[in-house]
Amino acid sequence: MSFRPLIGSLIPALLLAGACAGTPKVSLDRVSEEQAKIWLDRNCSVSRKALTGELVMKSDSADFRGQFPAQVRFERDGAFILEVTHLLGGTLLRLSSDSKTFSLEFPSKPARNRSGLTHYLGLEVPILSQLLQGDLPCPPEVRKGRIRVSGHVIEVDSGEWSWAFMKGELPGEVPVRVVLAPRVQMPGVGKVELEIVSWNPEERFAEKVLLRAPEGTLKWIWKNRRSGVQ
Repeated sequence: MSFRPLIGSLIPALLLAGACAGTPKVSLDRVSEEQAKIWLDRNCSVSRKALTGELVMKSDSADFRGQFPAQVRFERDGAFILEVTHLLGGTLLRLSSDSKTFSLEFPSKPARNRSGLTHYLGLEVPILSQLLQGDLPCPPEVRKGRIRVSGHVIEVDSGEWSWAFMKGELPGEVPVRVVLAPRVQMPGVGKVELEIVSWNPEERFAEKVLLRAPEGTLKWIWKNRRSGVQ
């Protein structure tokens, strides 16, 4: 997969500066197991779709620091390519996946290229892929009803992760926080927190997302999201 980076896409300097300041509050209301199952069934996405679009990304990690425009392209089989560009159009970083592993390319610094990665910023391919598409990632155990409820927190154990979903205060709000904690000790893998800062209720996707991992933080805002591959 490849596509031409947008040239001269000038993004206002403060676009992401306050993107996460208005994150909706987590609801502390207790939920029943039945309510939790209904809510997860409504919000969890299991579909793969072809998408293209533009985002603004802000990172504080070893791979890149600062705020830059980006373009993304998803195939129906789960493969994708994400290009983070300089303001004048040159590619800063290319993150791609064949739906099984990640590859990282740095055109100006090829010595930093990496391939065959099973995790990026602590997350496996299916989880990060769903999140980048704008979906709420959920483990398969959710569909099987294998959940626990502890007060306002919905908990699910799946493979190497323990998931904790926390709903938003507003009626019908998609969870504003998801915490993934390793069930067993894994080298270089720690707790990851996902925050859905803004949810598009009409098109049902996460417009603004914040990811916190031991390796760093990554924020993004969808600016233009199109179904189908152009």
